[in-house]
Amino acid sequence: MNIDEIFELYRSKFVLAYTDYLSLTTSKPEQILIEESNILSHLSQYFNSGISCQSRENNLLKAHNHLIRATLDLHKLTWADLRQKLDGLIISDSKSRLCFNSPEHEVLKEYAQFIELAKDARNYEMQNIGDRPEDTIEHYEKVNQIGFQLLQKFDTVKHSRITSFTNIIRTREFFWGVAASLVAAGIIALL
Repeated sequence: MNIDEIFELYRSKFVLAYTDYLSLTTSKPEQILIEESNILSHLSQYFNSGISCQSRENNLLKAHNHLIRATLDLHKLTWADLRQKLDGLIISDSKSRLCFNSPEHEVLKEYAQFIELAKDARNYEMQNIGDRPEDTIEHYEKVNQIGFQLLQKFDTVKHSRITSFTNIIRTREFFWGVAASLVAAGIIALL
């Protein structure tokens, strides 16, 4: 393990996971901020010439482990938010399924793939705790990539038009019901 590998991991994995999460939620999770602080503390100790080489190397390893943990946590948080958003669009509101720029059967197929790959990633993580965390990160990257692709196919303009149209129909139904009630009440009053 050397410092260049840490910075490469930071640039190639952590920053991408962080920007994905921020673009989805616009918030910074407290746990990630704590991990970043821990990473910085250990890196600063790595550059402290007043401590032994062994302590410096231990701090470098600790910084690496915090960076892995933060990256993995970001991917899991991103997955959880993607899942919540997609559940709301695909499962909870059937009319929203019509607002994707793909046929409904393809949307459902991609959603099922998103769920299945998430299960696979979680199983992989549980079977390999402590071993190959970078591979676990790659599993979650694939899951989130599918989730983002699916979310990008959602057409908000189409959704607002369908919602507006549905509201117009409901309003008309309500007024027709009121009118029918008034007519019925008038007929009963005449009898």
